Amino acid sequence: MFLRRLRDTNPALAATAVRLHRQGRVRANTYLIDLDALRANTAAEVAAARSAGLNLYAMSKQFGRNPDALRAIAEAGIGSAVCVDLQDMEAVRRAGVRVGHVGHLVQPHRGTEDAVIAAEPEVSPSSTSPSPNG
Repeated sequence: MFLRRLRDTNPALAATAVRLHRQGRVRANTYLIDLDALRANTAAEVAAARSAGLNLYAMSKQFGRNPDALRAIAEAGIGSAVCVDLQDMEAVRRAGVRVGHVGHLVQPHRGTEDAVIAAEPEVSPSSTSPSPNG
């Protein structure tokens, strides 16, 4: 689905993937991530967001919660991640990246409150609720 775009935008990654596959060095269901390109793209997104007054969060579930990718994104300027579920939160913390928000798609279940609080997310339900005065 994305092969044409990959070949147009990052032919070296496509060629490397083919070579590694032919050598039997890439296993099934493997993500190949060009960390240099990821850093460069992240830096461009951060610059655009800053000029618009926006704050960005990484979405680690999109790339298999890869810790190297999380760290590359953080190094390039997106220092926090949105965590779609508790497993995502745990992976983000193991990578040493700040938790921005927990429960994007799956709300934390009862009994996990202490773990979520310990993660010290930047955004919490109380910080996003309207004030009682409107």
